[in-house]
Amino acid sequence: MFSPLGVDLLNKHLLCISPIVRLELHFLYDKNRFFEQPDITINSLAEKINLKVDQLGFSQVIGEASQIKWTRDVFDLFITAQSQFHNSPLLTKDRNIRANYQKAIW
Repeated sequence: MFSPLGVDLLNKHLLCISPIVRLELHFLYDKNRFFEQPDITINSLAEKINLKVDQLGFSQVIGEASQIKWTRDVFDLFITAQSQFHNSPLLTKDRNIRANYQKAIW
């Protein structure tokens, strides 16, 4: 469950994910830690809640990610960099991201 602040963000903002989320979900699916085909999940969320995949250019993400020093996890790095580039809140359950990125919320 999301916190009240997380629910408020979901209700008031355009919902976007980094394209790398799709790849991370595929990795989790392959390790039996995500139980539905990732593309099915993402497409379903796009239809149901108007979820968008952010179209920020890869070189811009890399430029932003090169400034982040608190993680070497590529998925966390790119997801955070994308949020940081847009100066937007990041809704995440990941404790490491929340501990190190002040715009991260759960």
